[in-house]
Amino acid sequence: MDRLKELALLTYDAYGPFGLALIVITAILFGVQIYYYIRIYAAIPKYKNDMRPQTGPDTPGISVIVPMEDDFLYIDETLPLMLTQAYDEYEVVIVYIGNNQEFAETLEMLSEAHPKLSMTRIKQHPLFPISNKMALNVGIKAAKYDYVVITTPDAKPLSSRWIPLMAKGFSKGDIVLGYCGVEQTPGLAGKMIRTSQMMCGARYLSAAIEKHPFGGVLQNTGFAKRLYFENRGFGFLNMNIGEEDLFMQRIFDGDNVSVVMHPRATVRRKCWGGMKWWYKERKARTHSYKYYPLAAKNFVEWEIGSRALFYFTTLATIVFLPTELKIFAAVLLVARYAVVLRSMNKIAKRLGETGLRGTYFIYDMFSPAADALISVAHKLRPDKEIWR
Repeated sequence: MDRLKELALLTYDAYGPFGLALIVITAILFGVQIYYYIRIYAAIPKYKNDMRPQTGPDTPGISVIVPMEDDFLYIDETLPLMLTQAYDEYEVVIVYIGNNQEFAETLEMLSEAHPKLSMTRIKQHPLFPISNKMALNVGIKAAKYDYVVITTPDAKPLSSRWIPLMAKGFSKGDIVLGYCGVEQTPGLAGKMIRTSQMMCGARYLSAAIEKHPFGGVLQNTGFAKRLYFENRGFGFLNMNIGEEDLFMQRIFDGDNVSVVMHPRATVRRKCWGGMKWWYKERKARTHSYKYYPLAAKNFVEWEIGSRALFYFTTLATIVFLPTELKIFAAVLLVARYAVVLRSMNKIAKRLGETGLRGTYFIYDMFSPAADALISVAHKLRPDKEIWR
């Protein structure tokens, strides 16, 4: 301690209060960043769900709920994967929202031919549009099994082990959080979108592992039906979002969450465009963030904020302070990147993501600015589509 005081006094004498403050703040921010990546996010590749005590049945029946509008591509490409999962006790409940009689009849014929498929239809009215929450509510009520997994028609399981692995998760908790990636597309934009999705997954999965869950992902989340009915279904009915976070925050108790992370338990959603589409998607889905509890906001914002400030103070040190402190700042910057890349490579492997090593460098540097832009856009130009 005396040595640190002596060093601080020497630094103060040599570089003044500005220099001392800049060095101390940079070192503190470095510590916060390292804590996140070697303690919080590093829990993802180490996590073993088998270590949790068993609280549910070994092979629970699973109802997969898929609200959808007209989508013949889903029938051709995704539904065959859904109906050939390596599991006995499950069903796929499609809630069709629309007035296309041909599509409805196709689903009816398929449900007659496949015992694991059932279909419920809600006709769309132009004056009274059906929200995703309404469709999920109908599907949950129609489900014959006690555990449901919600997903979307643009998400595709990567293997026939998806439902078996999610079902195994229910033996360890009444809520199961899985991972959803974005399909691989060529170009830098596609990799940036996948990296952003992976980082969003790292946040909610690591929070759940730490027993401070705040949400999941709309394409790969499950819960016991009784939790849904005990909590009177989805809240925030005036919003077209919130199924995977605001509702889940009402049923989380910290220790009832089972996390399933395996490349074969991953689903991938379709990439519908480039960075403009992804920005719009993120902006819409994160409107619910302002309703998060303070602890969840702190968990997210401390990492993003400390990262942005670390870059700022490191740059300021390199620009304004003497050579020896420039070297000090550069060493901290390189050390942080070494830790971050090592941690993210392990996370990517656990989640089944590949080819993102170089992209994460770019994402890491610019994503705080993108998040700040979305936050400002929420206030200046809120999305009307999310409100009913």
